[in-house]
Amino acid sequence: MSASLSSMVAAFVSLGIIFTIGLLLISFFKLGDEPEASNLSERTAGAQIVAKPTNLSKKSEELTADKLSSVVSSMSEGDIISLMFYSSGCPWCRKFKSETIEVLEKDDKLPFPIMMIQASAEMKQHIEKDEALKKIASEVRGLPTSVVLQKKEDGLYYSPIVGFLPPDGFLKKAEESLKNSKMV
Repeated sequence: MSASLSSMVAAFVSLGIIFTIGLLLISFFKLGDEPEASNLSERTAGAQIVAKPTNLSKKSEELTADKLSSVVSSMSEGDIISLMFYSSGCPWCRKFKSETIEVLEKDDKLPFPIMMIQASAEMKQHIEKDEALKKIASEVRGLPTSVVLQKKEDGLYYSPIVGFLPPDGFLKKAEESLKNSKMV
């Protein structure tokens, strides 16, 4: 009886190990899946927030560390963008991108361009060199965090949206953030 029991335990342990390896492999391959970015500069119909078109050509794009400061400083009065701070290893960040940003893009409801910023040592170095970016980044208390920036006549305003939100929740928070923004 004990030989039978030990062989059953060994079988269950083997199945557990195989299952775990399978999940790890699936996770590994999912991390590399990045959908091709599409040019959505003309897609504003149906958006709940009407934002003046910016000089940015895409609705959602990856922003490199060396471009961050120039994108923010080149904003014109009336421009609205969001800096979405994330990490590729963060499951809530991936969920936010796939279930909120990509859905809103597909449905032509993304209210303003989203600049995806991967948290990294290089990004931190660029932020530390710019006082406005330091103030904006100080609102990032967890990932994902989307900081909505709005250029007004008297300066740059910002408001964070922290954590994962489904599409409708994000649109509601985005509308609120434009009303409750603080000057940089």
